[in-house]
Amino acid sequence: MKWLVLGLGLLVGGALWSSAAPVTEASALPAPTAIGRRVGCATAPVPQSAQRLPPGPLAFEAVAWGQPGERPRRLLPPPWLTGGRRPRHSGGASPRRGRHRPARHRRPPRQAPPGTPDYQTAAATGGQGTPTTPFQGSGLGAVPVTGGSVAGPALLSGQAATATWRPGPTPSGAVSPAPAAAPEVGAAGTAALTPAASEGIPAAAAWAQAQWATAQLGDARLTRRAVQLGAALAAHPAPSLPQQLKQAAGLKGAYLLLNHPGVTLAQLATPHWRQTRAAAAAHPVVLLVQDTTELDYTQHPRMQGVGPIGNGKGHGLLLHSALAVVPTVTPQIVGLAHQQVVLRTPSSQRPPGAASPEGAVWAETAQAIGRPAAAVQWVAVGDRGSDDFRFMWTCQDTAKDFLIRVAHNRLLQWEQTDVDPQLRKLVDCARTLTAAHSYTLAVSAGPQRVARTAQMRLAWAAVRIPPPQQGPAELRTQPALTAWLVRTWEVDAPATVKEPLEWILVTSVPTTTLAQALERVRWYTCRWLVEDYHQCLKTGCAIEKRQFDHGDDIRRLLGFLGPLAARLLQLRNVARQAPDTPAASQVDPLMVQMLARRLQRPETSPMTVGDFWRGVARLGGHQGRRRDGPPGWKTIWRGWEYLSDLVTGARLYAGMQADQQMPERLSLPLQTIPVDWFP
Repeated sequence: MKWLVLGLGLLVGGALWSSAAPVTEASALPAPTAIGRRVGCATAPVPQSAQRLPPGPLAFEAVAWGQPGERPRRLLPPPWLTGGRRPRHSGGASPRRGRHRPARHRRPPRQAPPGTPDYQTAAATGGQGTPTTPFQGSGLGAVPVTGGSVAGPALLSGQAATATWRPGPTPSGAVSPAPAAAPEVGAAGTAALTPAASEGIPAAAAWAQAQWATAQLGDARLTRRAVQLGAALAAHPAPSLPQQLKQAAGLKGAYLLLNHPGVTLAQLATPHWRQTRAAAAAHPVVLLVQDTTELDYTQHPRMQGVGPIGNGKGHGLLLHSALAVVPTVTPQIVGLAHQQVVLRTPSSQRPPGAASPEGAVWAETAQAIGRPAAAVQWVAVGDRGSDDFRFMWTCQDTAKDFLIRVAHNRLLQWEQTDVDPQLRKLVDCARTLTAAHSYTLAVSAGPQRVARTAQMRLAWAAVRIPPPQQGPAELRTQPALTAWLVRTWEVDAPATVKEPLEWILVTSVPTTTLAQALERVRWYTCRWLVEDYHQCLKTGCAIEKRQFDHGDDIRRLLGFLGPLAARLLQLRNVARQAPDTPAASQVDPLMVQMLARRLQRPETSPMTVGDFWRGVARLGGHQGRRRDGPPGWKTIWRGWEYLSDLVTGARLYAGMQADQQMPERLSLPLQTIPVDWFP
């Protein structure tokens, strides 16, 4: 009986609703104004006094979508733009209802109804009310469009999606989109709010969308969760997951993703690796700097899936990373080309003659990176741990060159038979070469080392390296490698120096002149960047402080923190490149404005990129004294996090002020106010 009564009630209610007079058409009403996240509606009369904020950098306009005669609704992106998913709201029925239904039972994304005008955008208003950049979306999640397409990911009411702006018929009374234009900095140093990511350092959400939106995880929900987790980690890399995610639902989803047995490090990091290799193809010479480091989890004795490290008493993981670097005057970090985790296996547990996993990882990484494009030179750079014939042969087999530091005094191959015994082995041969050039090197102070100016010598020669006779059969049959030997060493070292400087390098890149020999030495100095990267991963991202119960969870987390550590390391390079460029052209103008206010900088002088990053380093604790030197990535990142929090607070405050500017909504006739006007 109750179901019959309920059905009759629905029929009567529907009849009364259909017989009601339709609301005023959108074409007869003025265009609404979206202020913060409280937005107007084109199908309800909005008082003229509530249509525009006072001129300022935080006001912009947008046009509502909908059919004439429809029931009024909030200004939200149309369902065919958001994939059919309604944005989460704070009241009413639970927004999680139906989220875990199988894919075959879900309704398909809704399409635009026939005759519906395309989603329209309107011009943003700058400090003086002048149109600057057209925006896509609503509220604080809008992003600018350029050339008819969205410049970055559209964060529409919490849903990350990309969309395309298509010009269509503009309703009467609406504001037409203005042509795209770059925000201009006025005399007072203010600029229009640009929520989009800057070219120099992308915003955390936009960067995460670019890194993990194309990850093939076998389920679209896992991919969306990866993007959300990546954005949270990128905003604040060092804190723990509960501090980064802050909400129970997001934290639970992150744990489910990191514990998922079907998700691997390679699946999560492959989009970033491909982007790095594609970007490396645009440079004539790129160094693939590699190194192996230990991730120590001895403080977690119950962790499984780990192996011995150090002297065998501790346990953890061995992480091998390949960083793509352009060897310019200031080395440019392109990104992470490959990363792999291995476990140390004692020799007693390996088959006779089998290589150790930590020794074979060099050749496996060279094989995984692949071949470079035509007319592009990739050079694999490694320390003494890479002195392995298999690694050198794999680089040659994949059309790459190598530059390694010698660790083994291996035999050389000579055409003549009466060779001096001192020339038969590589290290002995290098130390018999006559110096062809001398130069000085400033050695900085360090642990148990005082600063000094070292007197250096340089020599080089061509050699041939035969395959090892005790190695695997596939290596013993390979021909000898033609290589060049480069030695640089310190002479007349002070008596307090226990070990003078000496580098003995072997490279497959032809080295026949002094300029080429100096270039090989300069290339090898870029190897320290991968050590900085691992320090950034341990200190800046706190990878060793994560409390998981299995090593596989750490591997999945590296799929996020691996690309993120490269992003943090790029901050130092961005701070040193193009220092005279206007900061507003490379960084969000709102961040430039907030930094100038925080440092009490005079508004009459525009801020350059160099001024901006020096100010960011000052927020991070850098004093900027004459002998302090340039700031490091740790100091810059601390200042960047603090400035990002200031900008986030400014945008939240702008939304609160915008809500207080529209009290006239409460005085509208009841029949014209939608039931979901206030979210």
